[in-house]
Amino acid sequence: MRFGQTNGYERDGYKPYSWRYRDYVVQAMLQDKPWNRFLVEQLAGDELPDSSGESRAATGFYRVGVWDDEADDKRQAEFDDLDDVLVTVGASMLGLTIGCARCHDHKFDPLPQADYYRMLSFFRGVRRYENPEDKPGSATALPLQDTEVVRRALTPQSGQAAPELTWTLAVREAGVQPAETRILVRGQAANPAAVVQPGFPQVLCGSETATADSLLLHEMHSQSPLADLFPSSGRRLAFARWLVRDDHPLTARVAVNRVWHFHFGRGLVGTTADFGRAGEAPVLQPLLDWLAVDFVRQGWSLKQLHRRILTSAAWRRSSQTTSGHAFSVQQAEQQDPAGRLLWRFPFRRLEAESIRDRMLFSSGELNSAVGGQEMYPQLSGEVLAGQSKPGLGWQTSSPTEQARRSLYAIVKRGVRDPVLEALDYTNTATPLTERPVTTVSPQALILLHGRFTAERATALARRAIAAGHLTAQIQLIYEQILQRSPTAHELQTAERLVMEWEQQLPLEREQVSFRPDVPESLYGLYRQQLPQDAFLLGPREMWQYRSGVWGGGYEGIDVVDKRSGPHAFWTGGQLANGTLSGMLRLDGSVETATLLAQSAPAGAGWSGLSLTFDQQTSSIRLKFHPAGEPEQMLAAVPWNRGNREWIPFRWEIGPEIRVFSENNDNPLLSVPISAEKLRSGRVGVAVWGGRLDLRDVEWCDAETSATPFALLARRSRQQEVAAPPGWSHYGGDWQRVSETHWRVAADRGGKIVRDQQPLITGQVAVEMRMPAGKAEIGGLLLCVSEPKIGADNWFGYEVSLNIPARSVLVGDHRNNFRLLSQQAADVAVDRWHHLRAVLGTDRLQVFLDHQSQPVVDQALPDRLQGGLVGLRTWGSEIEFRNLQVQATGQPPTEPVVWPQHAVELLPETDAAQERRQQGLAALCRTMFSLSEFAYLE
Repeated sequence: MRFGQTNGYERDGYKPYSWRYRDYVVQAMLQDKPWNRFLVEQLAGDELPDSSGESRAATGFYRVGVWDDEADDKRQAEFDDLDDVLVTVGASMLGLTIGCARCHDHKFDPLPQADYYRMLSFFRGVRRYENPEDKPGSATALPLQDTEVVRRALTPQSGQAAPELTWTLAVREAGVQPAETRILVRGQAANPAAVVQPGFPQVLCGSETATADSLLLHEMHSQSPLADLFPSSGRRLAFARWLVRDDHPLTARVAVNRVWHFHFGRGLVGTTADFGRAGEAPVLQPLLDWLAVDFVRQGWSLKQLHRRILTSAAWRRSSQTTSGHAFSVQQAEQQDPAGRLLWRFPFRRLEAESIRDRMLFSSGELNSAVGGQEMYPQLSGEVLAGQSKPGLGWQTSSPTEQARRSLYAIVKRGVRDPVLEALDYTNTATPLTERPVTTVSPQALILLHGRFTAERATALARRAIAAGHLTAQIQLIYEQILQRSPTAHELQTAERLVMEWEQQLPLEREQVSFRPDVPESLYGLYRQQLPQDAFLLGPREMWQYRSGVWGGGYEGIDVVDKRSGPHAFWTGGQLANGTLSGMLRLDGSVETATLLAQSAPAGAGWSGLSLTFDQQTSSIRLKFHPAGEPEQMLAAVPWNRGNREWIPFRWEIGPEIRVFSENNDNPLLSVPISAEKLRSGRVGVAVWGGRLDLRDVEWCDAETSATPFALLARRSRQQEVAAPPGWSHYGGDWQRVSETHWRVAADRGGKIVRDQQPLITGQVAVEMRMPAGKAEIGGLLLCVSEPKIGADNWFGYEVSLNIPARSVLVGDHRNNFRLLSQQAADVAVDRWHHLRAVLGTDRLQVFLDHQSQPVVDQALPDRLQGGLVGLRTWGSEIEFRNLQVQATGQPPTEPVVWPQHAVELLPETDAAQERRQQGLAALCRTMFSLSEFAYLE
């Protein structure tokens, strides 16, 4: 039914509250809402006499289609939108290709053009889609609360507080009298002809129903108890009641045929959206008629219909043709080779969503939560690169959210999850009642080698390890993936494969790989919400990942600086002078691969030494990166990797830096370096364009002349503390300068929030400074709740310095920003200011630079109830120091401390067990790609 949560076209903007319509459908199925009521609520839930928030949300049916937000011809676009509704109703509810009669009489069915426009007249009053607003005048939103609450909110009595309303995407009409409907010559809005009145298709109206039909047409008015607040014509209600009459010739048949199609892969009428002459004839007309009559007799209950089909002999048959049949298989194959009469169960593939969900279920990760807002699956850089603005409209969801059923994945028309797309996901632009089932190579590649599959396989392999010996582990995997035990032959084969894979697959302690997972340009707001470890794929335990340097580009696009792009620091400790050696391998798409030594984070990039292998210029470059200063080229030499797969390297770091390759005693380059440039620092890696593999990496310290140690095998990590204890980042590049002195890079909405020890009343104070050229807005947060990455999608108060306006501002965030007060103040760039906010039960006072009088004294009549505090930037680079949080009645506190390092000893792992886990994961990937996993038989 062309469900989508974005508008389509180039901008592909988000449809707010569209998830409420999806939740309505889910709850209707769970509650076994009668099908006739289900259809009426979607078509006219706002006009029913018992209209409720639920039935109003059902009319989101009208709003989840494609919308052209910059149509060249707005009048033509209006009729295109109405055609979308009519075509969807025809295909999904009536089984008719009504849209074929828009420009002329239907070529095959007895549907004259006049009938098309008579039906369109029922929907003529529907206002065209626009971005919804939470107010009564919105063209696309209605309140969700019960009638009494809505009326009190919109028509408050004197002395009574109006309750706050929750809104949903819904249908709205322009008034009780829609515009007249005319037949459009060739479907063109610029060529109107004769006026028509609402009417039902003549072919579906017999003499025996004429009286009932006439009564519906003469009593068209909204019966909603809120009709005075949200007027409508009542035409949609008349059409809906005609559609669900018990004696309607199509509605029940179309419904049972679609359910039959769901269970058997093909309906009794093969063309589920076309019961007309161009469609297929029913394979068993009496069965279709009987099921439809029984469906109505059972109260239009879908669950009763499912039960009827699932307990039938037809559904319980096997797809096997070898035995177990009470008839001649050979004769059946001759008379019905396609199996349309279901003498055997049709062998068919699961839907794309079911395959994805089954993987999550098999691995034990499936989050079965019901309802709520959409989640955003993880997208690779290759997928994002397909957008005109990569990442626009996409968000990041937690791993727990991403493990929800595919039903709850965002349906963004411009970007698709490649797992679902490859497996024949539905069309989101027009009604698609029968999905095509293709067999193409990308399906096998995604199921065998895809990142999603690999992650599920690894999770299941971890579970299987606990089963003990290899036979039990394989049995558990079979039971989880195929829901059966392996045969003796399968068990023997699986054991042999696992043992072979154990010997072939390298361990992370021996070999690691790094690959960028973002395109070279990203929409800025999306980049800012990406976690630091999302830019570069690689090992997790002993590495700290960073996004690298990105610069602003055209229309909000950020472009990566490939010289200082995504990178990772080894967290095994600080290393000084010595020798770094090993083997590296670059795939053909790598542009540059860089090794870092004596390095440290510096802004979004790094400081220290870098050794770059550049395949584009066929050179090796040695650079020194002073913190906060331009990089310095120390040496560059030509380099030709030839046809070598693995390239040996040795990098000697000391008063003379020397680089060797090919185990040659003659260095490729040799450069003296001053002692002040040498210091302890980290080893790191940066790569752009493709995959870099490293193996047999060793470090030998020059000072101690110690035996070289295997760098990749170390299990003790010295990790920089990402935030003060009890604090969390929500966007932005936050860095520690000292224990009480912090810095954040310029960012649109980056926050750091204390998520422990709520502050109900008290004060928060900080010193802050913004540099010239990077000074906009930033400061304190109070009463924060539901913090998220993003500019305004959270709740709380903001107390900030506004440097361009030379003022102090106070505002609240309630999923959008509202300015409460802004007062002029003596604030300037490159100067430390002391900002203090005092929070009472109903008042917020702001003091600047130790003044005795508040610069802002703001009443809070409906004070937010959150208790978290924090810091925020809006477009500014800011230094913060001496942050103090003091609750009312408590003694003064010391400044919040951000420790530098935390040493963590990782548990030792058994190499044999690691190899076993990798072998089992390879087995899981293989089994996820089996036909038995993806097909029903």
